[in-house]
Amino acid sequence: MSSPSYPDLSGLPQFDPDDLQLLSPPGSPNSFCTAFDEMWEPDFELRLKALLTEAGVLEDVQRWREALREAASISGVVILNSRNENEAIENIVESVTRLLDKTELFVANNPVGVESRVQAIIQLLDHKLSNDVLLLGIWGMGGIGKTTIAKAIYNKIGSNFEGRSFLAHIREVWGQDAGQVNLQEQLLSDIDKETKTKISNIESGKIILKERLRHKRILLILDDVNELHQLNALGGSHEWFGSGSRVIITTRDKHILRGRRVDEVYTMNGMDEGESIELFSWHAFKQASPREEFTELSRNVVAYSGDCH
Repeated sequence: MSSPSYPDLSGLPQFDPDDLQLLSPPGSPNSFCTAFDEMWEPDFELRLKALLTEAGVLEDVQRWREALREAASISGVVILNSRNENEAIENIVESVTRLLDKTELFVANNPVGVESRVQAIIQLLDHKLSNDVLLLGIWGMGGIGKTTIAKAIYNKIGSNFEGRSFLAHIREVWGQDAGQVNLQEQLLSDIDKETKTKISNIESGKIILKERLRHKRILLILDDVNELHQLNALGGSHEWFGSGSRVIITTRDKHILRGRRVDEVYTMNGMDEGESIELFSWHAFKQASPREEFTELSRNVVAYSGDCH
């Protein structure tokens, strides 16, 4: 496996921010700004100005001085002499890449009742100390909205982690040709976007995943898990993940979550009457509540749908 490549930065100037301070105090002879200030001392200014004018670089020097003043006000990363510069650059690139990853998952056209459930689950995710690994299961019947809630959580807190991955429709993909290995490869690719790893079989994939994931604080969502060996192949145990990682498992099969496989279980309940009417109204009337003349009819439709369900 090849290491990620970075552009050659050896030609870029390197400054200590202390040398570029906007207003250097007296007695700071190593400051760039002080050096430029000295160029305009009364006993030196006329000769230097004439010399720079004759050479045609007076305006250049003034621009350099302003550029250094501007550089002093830019926030940056100070690399101390004792630090490895290559390592520091890799960390900077990784941080910037993570910040630029703004990809969000589609949740719903009318996300009625989503936010309250998202907040309830986030509270469960915060139950453990931030350095602990936590596995949480979301359990409920098919079609009740488990995946929708998981997507909303992914969008809301995913950027807080060093890496994130949403493995969707695991029950369906698992039965496809090479589906098991493809899921493992997708997880690796999502977490480490700079490298591409081919996995030959599911057992070797477990070893690779454990080695790669245990050094990172990640958010992993395993959507629609229905067999234990799916869980074992994609998120074997707490020891697979770096400190502070969070793993969310959505399933309609409660036995997947029994024992000590997860730390918390959130049971998805259906919408209450108010939420049901609001959702119906968005579909029927394109607004949050029914028109007044259809209020009673809307209540009857929602009640009838609940009874049929």
